[in-house]
Amino acid sequence: VWALASALMGVFGLFLDWGQGAWSLVLFARAYAKGDAEEMRRIGGFYIKTTLLLYVCIGLPLFIAAGYIGSVIYHRPDLGNYVRLLIVASAAVSGWALVTIILQVVRRVWLLVITETADQMLKTAGMLVGLFAGFGVGGIAAGQLFGSAASFLAALAFYRKFVQHSGVVPHI
Repeated sequence: VWALASALMGVFGLFLDWGQGAWSLVLFARAYAKGDAEEMRRIGGFYIKTTLLLYVCIGLPLFIAAGYIGSVIYHRPDLGNYVRLLIVASAAVSGWALVTIILQVVRRVWLLVITETADQMLKTAGMLVGLFAGFGVGGIAAGQLFGSAASFLAALAFYRKFVQHSGVVPHI
């Protein structure tokens, strides 16, 4: 069931990522090289607006239709509930991705390694807690969601403490 939920979320993910991470990395790097703080703020704002628009216009309908789609494709109406949690987790990962993009641009590799390691540990720990607490597939999906949200909050905290004060990168 978890494999089916992950597969369906993988298909949904194709519609929720239009390359905003890749183009943001290139544009952030160019603006950072020029020392253009205003341009970096505009790029960050555009990334956030684009991602929010994708999740509102595409993610929300997928969230609503997840049960129906899971039922039609896999004959599992309960699959939609798990996929819904993964859609919300995907939104949290989008915020984490923006922070990691900026960390790459400002060459804070040590912080990027810590952030990415913490991300994997938090998501895995959340999934394992959900599983071993006896909540089944729903617990795994909820653990992924909580781990993704915790990872995003940790990345924001690291960003504020170690990067934001440089004056060139966008403020939260």
